[in-house]
Amino acid sequence: MDSGTIKFFDARKNNFGFIIPDKAGAPVFLHGNVVSAAGLTDELPDGQRVHYRVEPDRNGRPRATYVELGEPFADATPGYGRPID
Repeated sequence: MDSGTIKFFDARKNNFGFIIPDKAGAPVFLHGNVVSAAGLTDELPDGQRVHYRVEPDRNGRPRATYVELGEPFADATPGYGRPID
């Protein structure tokens, strides 16, 4: 899994944001559906550390298909945090 930092995430207006990867590369698109599927709140503050899986979208741009907080979940609910198809 890759690691990075939330550049911004706007759940109220656009329901998407971007992750800045730790390793060199383009910012990774993060859709609100991935955040919700992981059981996270829709609020991811700028600078939040995350781990994620990335795949190219149909245009070849990187998009996150799974995300979790950089710090371990203290109260994770079983079944949450699964990648979406």
